[in-house]
Parts: sequence; C-alpha cells; structure tokens
Amino acid sequence: MRPEDLWTGVTGGVATAGQTFLAQEPRVQQAATSRYRERAAQAVAGDGLLHLPSRAVLVLAARA
Repeated sequence: MRPEDLWTGVTGGVATAGQTFLAQEPRVQQAATSRYRERAAQAVAGDGLLHLPSRAVLVLAARA
C-alpha cells in the first residue's frame, strides 16, 4: 500500500482513527498529516510501498 492510500482513509473519516482526525481543528489535522508523512517516509521501500514491521504468534495446544 502506498502511504497516501492509507492516509486517504484517515482523512476520509474511515473508522475511529478517521473520525477522530476529522473532529480536530485544521491546525491539529495539519500537524498530524505532517507527522504521518514524516513517519511513513521512513517505512517506504524502493517500490514506493509501505513496508511495516509486524509480528505474529502461533500457539499450538494439545489435550493432556
């Protein structure tokens, strides 16, 4: 996903994050957008897509 694709959801009011963003005054929205762009730029790979680190846990259980 490209950084602008993800941010479009937020600025469009999608989910709690988007609704919270839209509830802010323009000064706060501008600051949030600026900070997002700074952080997203650190996670963009050569293909122009966001590459975000993630971890998963796999648990196996058996009856005793």
